[in-house]
Amino acid sequence: MIRITAFKSCQIALTIILVILLFGCQTLPTLTPSQPSISVPDRDWPMFRGGLNRTGYNPVESELKPPLELKWARLLVRNIYSSSSILDGTLYVGGYRSLFVLDTTTGEIKWQSEVGGTINSSPAIASGVVFFGAHDGKLYALDARSGAEIWSYDTGWPIYSSPAVANGVVYFGSDNEKVYALDASTGKPIWTFKAGLAVYSSPAVADGVVYVISDDGKLYALDAATGKVRWEYLIGWIVQSGPVVADNLVYAGSFNGGLYAFDAVTGEVRWRYNTEKAIKSSPAVAGGVIYFGSYDGSIYALKATTGEFIWKYNTGDKIFSSPIVANGTVYIGSTDQYLYALNAETGDLEWKYQTDGVILSSPAIVQGTLYIGSSDGNIYAFEGE
Repeated sequence: MIRITAFKSCQIALTIILVILLFGCQTLPTLTPSQPSISVPDRDWPMFRGGLNRTGYNPVESELKPPLELKWARLLVRNIYSSSSILDGTLYVGGYRSLFVLDTTTGEIKWQSEVGGTINSSPAIASGVVFFGAHDGKLYALDARSGAEIWSYDTGWPIYSSPAVANGVVYFGSDNEKVYALDASTGKPIWTFKAGLAVYSSPAVADGVVYVISDDGKLYALDAATGKVRWEYLIGWIVQSGPVVADNLVYAGSFNGGLYAFDAVTGEVRWRYNTEKAIKSSPAVAGGVIYFGSYDGSIYALKATTGEFIWKYNTGDKIFSSPIVANGTVYIGSTDQYLYALNAETGDLEWKYQTDGVILSSPAIVQGTLYIGSSDGNIYAFEGE
C-alpha cells in the first residue's frame, strides 16, 4: 500500500510539474544564442535600417515630431560611421577599434569592447548576442550584456557590410569578394558565395532570399538556405548602396547615378530614375514612396511603384547617409554636417541641426528619440520639444 500510494503521489506531482512546464511557461519564452529573433521596430531598432527588409521605416512611431531638441550627446571616439542599433534601452554602435554600448536614456557608456580594427559595420542584435564586422576581417559575436566574446570568424579582409540575422543564420559580405552565411550560435559557415569584387553593401533578407550587391556592379538574389543564385542583374559601375525590399520590389542605387527597382522574384527591371551623380545612400520606403540621397547633394522622393518624381530637397553637400521615415518626417544626414528633417509629403524643411563633423551614418528612431553618429566622434540623441 505504501509503495502504491507513493507511486500515485509521484504521478500527481509529475503531472503538476508537466502542466506548469507546458502552460505556465508559454508566456515567458526563453531565447538562447541558437534561437536568434529580431524585435520589431516599434519597440526596438535591432539592426541596420531597422529590420531584414532594410526599409528604414518605423510605421508605429507617433511621439517624435520636429522641431527636435538635443537630449544628450556622448563623445566616444573620432569618426563614427557605424549606424546605431537599439534593443531594450541599450544602444550599440561601432567606432575606432571598439564597439560602444550606451544607455539610451542617459547616454552613459555601459561597456565597450576593443577589437582588432575600426568598426564601420552596423551591429545586429538577436537573442542576447550582438553581431558586427570590423576592418580586421572578423565577424564578431559578443554577449550583448557583458561584451564577452562568444565566437569570431575571420574572413581575412575588412568587413564594412552590416550583418542580417534571420532564422539562426548571420548573413554579411566581405572585401574578399564573398557573401557568408554563418550559424549564429557557433559561427560555423553554412555556405559562402563568391562575387566578382568586394561586397561592401549590407544584405537584405526576404521570403527565403538574400539580396546583396557587389562592387562588380551586380545585384544578386541568393537562396537563403543554400547560397545558390536565383537571379542576378548587371547594373554596371560600382554599387555600394544596400538593397531594400518592399512590396515585391528590390531597390538599389548605383555609382552611375541611377536608382533601380527590380522584380523581387524574376530580377526584371521595373523602372530606373537617374540623378546627376552617384548614389551610395540606401533608400527608405514608406507609404508607397521611396526616399534616398545622392552625391549631387539632394534628397529625392519618388513613387515606389513607378519611379515618378515627387520632390527633392538640396542640402549643402554629398549624401552618404541613408534616410529614416517616421511619423510623416524623413530624417537624413549630409556631409555638410547637418541632420535634416523634411516633410515626407512635400519635402519642406521642418528642422535641421549642425554637428561638428560630416554625417555618414544613418539615423535610428525608437520610442520618440532619434539617435545618430557624426564624424566629430559624438552620438547624438534628439527628442521632440
